[in-house]
Amino acid sequence: MAAAVYDTTLETFPIRMKNKVSLVGVGWDVTILDAKGTETVMMCENVTDARTRISGFTLTGGKSTVGWAGGIELQGSSPTIANNVITMNTSNVGTGGIRCFGQSSPVIENNTISENEGHSADGGGINITQSDAVIKKNIIENNTSPAVKCGGQCSPVIEGNTIQGSVSARSSGGTAIECQDGASPSITGNVISGNIVRDWPGVGSVIIYVGNSSPTIEKNIIAHNLGVAIQVSEPFTSPPSPPSLPVIVGNTIDRNSSDAIMSVSKIPLIKNNIISN
Repeated sequence: MAAAVYDTTLETFPIRMKNKVSLVGVGWDVTILDAKGTETVMMCENVTDARTRISGFTLTGGKSTVGWAGGIELQGSSPTIANNVITMNTSNVGTGGIRCFGQSSPVIENNTISENEGHSADGGGINITQSDAVIKKNIIENNTSPAVKCGGQCSPVIEGNTIQGSVSARSSGGTAIECQDGASPSITGNVISGNIVRDWPGVGSVIIYVGNSSPTIEKNIIAHNLGVAIQVSEPFTSPPSPPSLPVIVGNTIDRNSSDAIMSVSKIPLIKNNIISN
């Protein structure tokens, strides 16, 4: 697509992707898809060919009130989403930025996902439900919490991202990353910093929340956050198959406002971490 602002005067939203048909802009700074608060910006249903690509755009102004994401909704789809800015999208009952649902397996890389606002249970940044997304080398910043949420028998890869400035308006759950309902993500090599809680004076949030799930949390830097760095909170009611405990290995956990690791029920494997200040 040529450089332009494609708003409601030029496009009908949501823009619906077709399988094997890529959508490539000139660049995120000059090719802008702006839904102007009317609808989800982009919709992918049964886009199963991984060569289908969404690249080179700013996606903004999306608003969903029916459970879809404000920015990009994926249902049974596995495109590559790369080199975009996804910002200032909202959802009253879902996710602000990107929602992966129904056995979607996208590659989401080298994007800036910022200032998106979702429902408190679904988060502002990326929501992965029953899907195995690869999320790598993104800047995920200043979204409402959780910035990344994983749930429902999924095994996504969350690697090499910067997750910062997430804002929580609640006293429980994960501010940066939340794992629930049998999820077993690999959370590796991320920098997680400057995530905060608001509207609860004197109360810190949980930066990585593990409830009824078994993530591998490895080689991350978790520093300068307000709250507990990692909390393992709930017993397994529908454990992954085969059942396994959370693994917390080789992380640097430094200068957070509360406990480094808190385990309420299950004791995870904790090994070779640097825990300081």
